[in-house]
Amino acid sequence: MGTKWNDLGAWETLAKNAGFRVKRMAQLRRMSPRHLLRVFEKSFGLALRPWLISVKDSVAKHALAGGTRPNEVAHALGYKHPNHFSRAFRRVVGCSPTGFLHRATMSENGPV
Repeated sequence: MGTKWNDLGAWETLAKNAGFRVKRMAQLRRMSPRHLLRVFEKSFGLALRPWLISVKDSVAKHALAGGTRPNEVAHALGYKHPNHFSRAFRRVVGCSPTGFLHRATMSENGPV
């Protein structure tokens, strides 16, 4: 990431490489987790953890809409168990990953 602290794309790449874990992101940038949190907040006026949740949500929606199975998405996002992913997804999106996948399929193909 170098000096590009104001590039959200670089932060997103860092987050993906670190498995969306703040501690791992900090290790990759060779700084403390607290300092990483402060740098992000100073750069964007946002808290890092809620931003990470929104990025994970976006990645999950894109993967599900592309046909990736919910279990595979859960694993790719670093969840230890698929039900943890399902619970987090439901809390943010308002439906289960399978329900989202069904809705995405219905909108592409129209009502059956």
